[in-house]
Order: sequence, then C-alpha cells, then structure tokens
Amino acid sequence: MVAVAALERWRGTVRALHLRADSDELRVSLRGLVAWYERLCVDGEYATPAPAEGMMALPQIALLVVGSPSEEIVRAWWAVRLAEEVVACRQLLKCGGDTSEDDLGVALSQLEVAMHGLLEH
Repeated sequence: MVAVAALERWRGTVRALHLRADSDELRVSLRGLVAWYERLCVDGEYATPAPAEGMMALPQIALLVVGSPSEEIVRAWWAVRLAEEVVACRQLLKCGGDTSEDDLGVALSQLEVAMHGLLEH
C-alpha cells in the first residue's frame, strides 16, 4: 500500500515525461509507459510488466538533457523503477502457494530499495 501511495504521489511527474520527447516515436513510447503506470495506480491487481518500448525510451529522455538530467526526470525514473517492483511483487502474490518465502523476500527487498531510491530523489 505504501509503494502504491508513492506511485500515486509521483503520477504527475511520470505523466509529463512525454513532453520532453523530441520525436513522435519517443513520445508514443513514453505515452505507453505512462498509460501502464496510470493503470498500476488505479488497478490493485494489475501485474503486467512495463512496455519494453517505454522502458527503452526512458533513458533516451535523460540523454536529451544537456549536462545532468533534471530532478523531474530522475524522480520519474525512480517512480517507474518502483512501479516495476510493484508489478514483480503482484506477480508473485498471484502465484499464491507456488511462491517461496525466499522469492517473496527478495522481491520485497527490491521493492524497498526502489522505494528508498525514489524517496532520496
């Protein structure tokens, strides 16, 4: 619940990513990533991995910025990173009895790392 609340908090930052794109192709890829992120925020059972095109477009946005990426881009990257870990946990929880405690422990640790990364930025 805490991770999903954090995703909700940074929703606007992720939503604005496509505005930084310098090409239609990049914009479309980022819109797909934003749509995926939005669905994670509103659907507590959604556990589909992020679209590959959107994940590949994310670092391209950072490269467009002269010097170091803006705080908004860094925050958006961490928010998407956290969203990926939320998906991983949801997928494990959907498996029910087929999930080992070790797998769940690793997934929760990765979720915690992503949450700390987001909160630091």
